[in-house]
Amino acid sequence: MKKLKHILFVLLVAGMLLPAIQKAFQLLKENPLHGDFVLAEKPTLAKAGWFSGSFQTQFDSYLEQHIGFRPFLVRLNNQLDFSLFRKANAEGVVIGKEDFLYEYDYIRAYTGKDFVGEKIINEKMTRLKFLQVYLKDSLDIDLVLVFEPGKASFYPEFIPDRFLAEAKPETNYAKLLKTAKEINVNFLDLNQYFLNLKSKAKYPLFPKYGTHWSVYGMSFAADTMLKTIEQLRNIELLEVKHDSLFVSLVPLKTDNDVEKPMNLLISLPPSELAYPIFTFEEDTTITKPEVLVVADSYYWNIFNARIPKHVFANEAFWYFNAKVYPDSYEKPLFVRNLKLQKEVEKQHVVFLMVTERFMYKFDWGFIDDIYQLYTPQGLQSPVYDQLSHLLKDETLFASLLNKSAKNNISLEELLWAEAKYQFRRDDKKAYLQFFGTAWFEAVIAADKEWSDAVAAKAKKRNISFDEMLYLDADYIFKQQYPGLHQKYHRTNYFKSMIKKDSSKLEQAKNLADFYHCPIERVIQYQAEMLVEEE
Repeated sequence: MKKLKHILFVLLVAGMLLPAIQKAFQLLKENPLHGDFVLAEKPTLAKAGWFSGSFQTQFDSYLEQHIGFRPFLVRLNNQLDFSLFRKANAEGVVIGKEDFLYEYDYIRAYTGKDFVGEKIINEKMTRLKFLQVYLKDSLDIDLVLVFEPGKASFYPEFIPDRFLAEAKPETNYAKLLKTAKEINVNFLDLNQYFLNLKSKAKYPLFPKYGTHWSVYGMSFAADTMLKTIEQLRNIELLEVKHDSLFVSLVPLKTDNDVEKPMNLLISLPPSELAYPIFTFEEDTTITKPEVLVVADSYYWNIFNARIPKHVFANEAFWYFNAKVYPDSYEKPLFVRNLKLQKEVEKQHVVFLMVTERFMYKFDWGFIDDIYQLYTPQGLQSPVYDQLSHLLKDETLFASLLNKSAKNNISLEELLWAEAKYQFRRDDKKAYLQFFGTAWFEAVIAADKEWSDAVAAKAKKRNISFDEMLYLDADYIFKQQYPGLHQKYHRTNYFKSMIKKDSSKLEQAKNLADFYHCPIERVIQYQAEMLVEEE
């Protein structure tokens, strides 16, 4: 018995020392963990850090993250959580029915929780429509919107019921698609195409443990896009052959890109996945168009299959409208550093591709950036432009989503309120030029004591509260910003004049039709021009 205790004690001590020994001597080779994370660096000892306690805290984190056998221990912990509690220790991963893996943002989009509202989508799509018409008629450039499929839309039957029970009636995809049809936007709906193929495809179009279309599924998408180019440009492209494929039980490329960051000890049960073998036969007589693709990560499978390299005259891929590939392989190159108009105008085709997860901010500013190149500055909508910009701030968007759910306020209402606030904060004079007296009315109405005083004054003068509110607000506006006050009211005068003049109103309607924008915005623009001419 005593001997057994000694043996157990030795084993316990050895077990405690093994991680330290492994860290010091690397006795066994360890497979690194998957995922996007940064290990803590060893802190520098300093007097201030020691006495404040920050050094000890940082050193604890450093030791914990660099301990020997850490990858194994993390995988063991993750495996126990997954096997015992159906828990995924990876950010944003949702374990669905029959162990189908999802990223939460796709479920959020499918259930309409990130629906940004009709007004935002209408503005975006009418701008896109103008650009499609203008670029085609003036420069013979085809701009095509591509709705990529999403895993939540493709496999809703495996989404946990708790998410489906909270589904909203509208989604960004449904509204974008509806608007695209109504105003005749040129688009490809690969989402619906994949749903049509779902029961016919021999192999999975979406992998069980991945978030993107499978390599096999990508081949159908690529075929459709290439045929679209041939139809639009009336040309014949280089033939992309993928008559042969091989089947694997081991997921390759991106086909298990959700499982990988879960860092499990034991791989999930395999299933058959197909991998087409692409071949290209060069032909110097074939036309190779210049093609720009602005897209999310779904395009990587097409890009890495070398289809653009062989079929197009270029390989231009603007990842999230931010980073430029393939240029960034050699040295980071960003879209903001390019001469945008020059880059766009040398293309024959521009594909703007987006999956359901990103439809709330679906073009990452691309449409708005291009729209500014071909329209008068006065036709811009500064509040919308501010809103479009803030949608790219994922932290702020998540905060507004939480606020919307917590306070039962529509996300659309919060977005516009935040955009107005940011516009006023960044350029109050420009803000007042748009909203003028109405803003001062809102300020007074929001202050109960002030509002009560206005009500008392209205009663004394025997006029309505709204009339008195306007008079007080306009007086304050004039006192604080006399120049802007005059300009604001002169603009309103000319707006009224334009609406009463049939010829000027007709001119405004024609301009609104040309730029695919609201007539009120054109009238505002024309009135501002008349004020400037005075």
